[in-house]
Amino acid sequence: MRLVLRADASHLRGTGHVMRSLAFAQAWMARGGTATFVLAETTDSITRRLELEGIDAVRIDAPPASSKDAYATLGVAKDVGAEWIMVDGYNFQEEYFCTLSHSGLKVAVIDDHNDRRYNCASILLNYNIYANEIKYTPLHSGVLLLGPRYTPLRREYWRWRGWTRVIEPVARKVLVTFGGSDPHNMTQKALESMLELDFPASIAVVLGPNYQYEASIQSIVKKLRAKVIRNTTDFPKLISWADIGISASGTTTFELMFMGLPSVILPIAENQTQAARIYKQQSIFEVLEYAGGLTYNELSKRVVSLMKSADRRRAMSLRMREYVDGLGAFRVIDAMDKRRGV
Repeated sequence: MRLVLRADASHLRGTGHVMRSLAFAQAWMARGGTATFVLAETTDSITRRLELEGIDAVRIDAPPASSKDAYATLGVAKDVGAEWIMVDGYNFQEEYFCTLSHSGLKVAVIDDHNDRRYNCASILLNYNIYANEIKYTPLHSGVLLLGPRYTPLRREYWRWRGWTRVIEPVARKVLVTFGGSDPHNMTQKALESMLELDFPASIAVVLGPNYQYEASIQSIVKKLRAKVIRNTTDFPKLISWADIGISASGTTTFELMFMGLPSVILPIAENQTQAARIYKQQSIFEVLEYAGGLTYNELSKRVVSLMKSADRRRAMSLRMREYVDGLGAFRVIDAMDKRRGV
């Protein structure tokens, strides 16, 4: 079984599409298959990560999501003998999917917003918490996989299935994480909010490979005696260590949910607001709206309140783990396997 994964990474657009595609590649390989990434854009950190995983990565010389891209990707798929190609990226449109499909490949598309046409997809996947609210047009000959039960988690999370979180009376271990680049430097605001604490706490700050503001947080880190971690390869261990998290409302939320970490989250991009609305409605996370003018005082009040409320954190942790169980990528692969020969 051979799978090709088409996704890109860049300093401007981030690494999220490649990293969630990686979870599917790992699950596919765990089932005995082989996986190959095709990238028109990448970063040094992604190149290194795929090398460490032992996954072949082919760089193509084509504008992302273009016709030239599609035919270059088809060439790679033909060379490796792939039956399936998984496509993840907002630039890819129906013409691209149909070019792949009409060649005989089965196409799985990872989606977030239902803002394209998907008639040539054999599988359309949206694992966001709001996915079942979206009115997708039925596919001509494909299937829809919707909701968090299909959430892909990378291999490093698999061993944490069945782990039980202990909820402390007062949360004293804080994990701050705002993704690979944190363009709004929310890390600094989160750390500033910790200066308001009236009790001792241990703070770990995870900085992504493209974070550009490390110099601006040095003095705060020193005051708080915070631990700074760059490019961690064992993020689940850090989540298990923490009592509470402060995070953006992006793909990291699924990892926090799986690990049951009560957290304050901030939607810092337009495409994060829809999920944040449901997280707030269902009390899955403490959601603090962000419109560009957030002060550290506002953030501090919400963080401290959650740190001091064991009952809220316990209820939040239990609710999270109802949604993400760590088997999502394997469910998707099962669906792909059922469609072999269809």
